[in-house]
Amino acid sequence: ASEIVESLTKVLSGTKYGILESVKGVLEKYNTVSGNLSEPEEIFVCPNLEQLLASDVHADGVKWRLQCLNEDIGDLRGGSLGHVYARPDTGKTTFFASEISFFASQIGDDEEIIWFNNEERGQKVQLRIYSAITGRTLDEIAEDPEGTSELFDKLGGNKIRIYDNAVITVSDIDAMLKDRNVRIVVIDQGDKIKFSGDKDMATHERLKALYGKLRELAKKYNVDIITAGQADYTAEGRQFLHLSNMDNSKTGK
Repeated sequence: ASEIVESLTKVLSGTKYGILESVKGVLEKYNTVSGNLSEPEEIFVCPNLEQLLASDVHADGVKWRLQCLNEDIGDLRGGSLGHVYARPDTGKTTFFASEISFFASQIGDDEEIIWFNNEERGQKVQLRIYSAITGRTLDEIAEDPEGTSELFDKLGGNKIRIYDNAVITVSDIDAMLKDRNVRIVVIDQGDKIKFSGDKDMATHERLKALYGKLRELAKKYNVDIITAGQADYTAEGRQFLHLSNMDNSKTGK
């Protein structure tokens, strides 16, 4: 609080301007610290084996639509960060629409899936969600909008919310997770998320810090966060990609 007051006093006295970004950085630091102020016993992992098995083995998580992902990754149980990457216009948005439409049928009525969209037009993404949930083409949706809306709500489509903005920050995501009962987060695209102080960082440093912050949010709120990104030119024409085919900061991500 004293850091913020000291900074703003200089603005009020007319001796300094353009420092709101630094104040946002102080607030982010506060949010990080305050999020760690748990009761002492809550910091330690419960050693009870029955409870561990109940929460991480026996309890059902959220399953993927694609069976190969269920076999390779397993259920989504919260606290994880994933990254989906491919060349432009190869189906990333379609993949997300397909998977989260299946996720929506499994989560509770009081839970949400939030898609943070800073890439395509939000209205276009929302229509893709309608198509994925209902199994209808755009022509079929246009012919029966009322029936499509009813089917959409019945199948859990109203649990999916599209947060649409060209500029989305880590603080925006933090605020959403803090105030809402979110189960799964999709970020399209992950690399474009901003955070305080990132303007002065090299690309690889910024991305390493960014994905570290996203992982912290996944753990802090016990949600699964899945980001979308590009593959670089070495992935052109390839069906199976490696980590080295990721765009920009590969190790950092």
